[in-house]
Amino acid sequence: TEFALNLRLPGWCATPSLTVNGTPAAIEVVRGYARLARRWRAGDTVELTLPMPVQRLKAAPQVEADQGRVALSRGPLIYCVEGVDHGDRVRNLVLPLSAELRPEPRPDLLGGVTVLRGQALALRAAPWPEPLYLPADAVPGCELVELTAVPYYANANRAPGAMLVWLPEAPARAPP
Repeated sequence: TEFALNLRLPGWCATPSLTVNGTPAAIEVVRGYARLARRWRAGDTVELTLPMPVQRLKAAPQVEADQGRVALSRGPLIYCVEGVDHGDRVRNLVLPLSAELRPEPRPDLLGGVTVLRGQALALRAAPWPEPLYLPADAVPGCELVELTAVPYYANANRAPGAMLVWLPEAPARAPP
């Protein structure tokens, strides 16, 4: 039988790929759908792959409160950091530009979720040395910590505490 199969391509996926019977197929996009028009036979298989890399989202300049900050997304999900994972101190976390964030399936957490893991800088109060001014990379009170972000829809299900979606972003530097 000959007909067109239309598969929805979500807007969050920049690089979808298709195979038909294990062979890569060109994607013809028609109004947000991958259109496969061909003669089909019993047993044909179609596989649509929708990669979900971790992305950093920035707010429009009109959203002044979020300038210099990023939100983390993976596929259609937005992520947040919670106090339960960070000693209830999420407002002192800064995400370095160079921080690699990796998805990590956690079947033991909240019935099974994928968290994002990576390193962040945690700012803490520290005595200031003698000079009045210091280079930005020599400011005391900064340490590398493990960052865990959970899907926003799953926040506030483990313990009461602080939560943050928009993380300050800064150039990477080694802690003093």
